[in-house]
Amino acid sequence: ELRSVRDRVAGHAEIERFESLLTFLPDDPDSSIAAVEYARGVLDRASVEHQPSTAGELEASLQRLDAALSEAADTAFLTGLGAIAGELERARITVAAMAEQVQGSGPVERATWVDGERLLQTKVETLLERVRGAAGAPMPTPASLPENLASRFVTGSGRYVAYLYPAGDIYDPEFLPRFNRASTAVSETAIGFPILFEDHSGLITAGFGSALAVGALLVALLLAVDLRRFAFTVLALVPVGLGLLWMLGLMVLLKMDFNFANLIAVPIVLGVGIDAGVHLVHRHRLEGHSGMITTVAHTGRAILVASLTTMVGFGSLTLASHRGMASLGGLLFLGVGGCLIAAVVVLPNLMLALGLARR
Repeated sequence: ELRSVRDRVAGHAEIERFESLLTFLPDDPDSSIAAVEYARGVLDRASVEHQPSTAGELEASLQRLDAALSEAADTAFLTGLGAIAGELERARITVAAMAEQVQGSGPVERATWVDGERLLQTKVETLLERVRGAAGAPMPTPASLPENLASRFVTGSGRYVAYLYPAGDIYDPEFLPRFNRASTAVSETAIGFPILFEDHSGLITAGFGSALAVGALLVALLLAVDLRRFAFTVLALVPVGLGLLWMLGLMVLLKMDFNFANLIAVPIVLGVGIDAGVHLVHRHRLEGHSGMITTVAHTGRAILVASLTTMVGFGSLTLASHRGMASLGGLLFLGVGGCLIAAVVVLPNLMLALGLARR
């Protein structure tokens, strides 16, 4: 079943890597056993005997290496592999320089390279012993894997687990659905943070939309009961409606995005920003006979101070180190500021233009 899942992964560009017990087990145990048996025979016959090289032998060996590198570089160049030809030529120059050093070497230099040969022999012998030990180890099976691997790839009930790694950013709203669709296409039982994240994101977004609609409806009903006139109810809603629209427009201009931290800014602006329009309409109903300038002079100052203090309080959140909290403060600042401007500038002039108030 794991092999079947691994084969299906190959057809999905959204999946970068597949990881399971198969990573540590041979795909074809019979072929692997035959290969290991052959390697074991070669390793058993292998031996390292150190015979110190003379200056002449070392120089002759370097000259043969120089000639081989020169031939390889020429062949690479003629076949159009210029980069490889350049690397081979640089290696040949290094070998030629070493040959010249051997020609001018004395007893001290010869003793140094003999010591180096002995060190190399020791390292090769150690490596051979390690490889022989690996060749003599039994074929790995799921039951013989180390505990740290078994606990990662096998559940407590004995079920095998496979991991799919994305080839992109799962926080990218365009990539996440594609990766989740590819994962479920590979295995119907696929589960994990990306799938849960997409599901929960949809639930939160849908719930937010419903809550905002219910909140706006209740606010409108409360204003209708309070003001008892449809025109005044609509006018009281104008500042908060314009404030939210301007906030959304400024988000586009400032390249701000909604996230789970600042999404709550919209209902907060709805609840806080509605006050300005309500107070102005109430003041107009009380002393509208004195003219709109009098109404704004008496209520506009209170609205201004109340809104500015609220903007300062919310705006201070923009200094938070948490990016989500900072974006929440920025949206609240823009939203309440938009409601303030709409209440003291747009709403009075709108009422004058509609003939509902005199100057």
